[in-house]
Amino acid sequence: MSGYFITGTDTGVGKTIVTACLAALFRKNGTNVGVMKPLETGVDPFGQRISDAEFLLRASDASDTLSEVSPYRFKTPAAPYPASQMENRVVEQEVILKSFRQLAARHDLMLVEGIGGLLVPITRDYLVADLVRDLQLPLIVVS
Repeated sequence: MSGYFITGTDTGVGKTIVTACLAALFRKNGTNVGVMKPLETGVDPFGQRISDAEFLLRASDASDTLSEVSPYRFKTPAAPYPASQMENRVVEQEVILKSFRQLAARHDLMLVEGIGGLLVPITRDYLVADLVRDLQLPLIVVS
């Protein structure tokens, strides 16, 4: 499996733009590229603003579903752990890993965009850094 995990030094530093540009570049060069935004918060419940995951799907021109690309989407604009607490939902890392494996089986290269920085909590005991470790992808840091 080849690919990259794109993280940033904070929220709003350009991770989504960099990931989308990489997806478009790889696609233009003939690579079957898949994208993933495993966790997304602050999603517009009325769909008036395109989400990061939707933007990445368009950039990659992949036919994967939004629920595969982004298995956890929250309305609350906060880190995933507090957002899940506020919305009374549980994040399971195995759901993310399973979705990643399914997408990776369909694509030659995967681009996974993180949320916030490496120390952002996904659950009480699981950080973005732990997800990077579990996916075993090289890291690109956007600053």
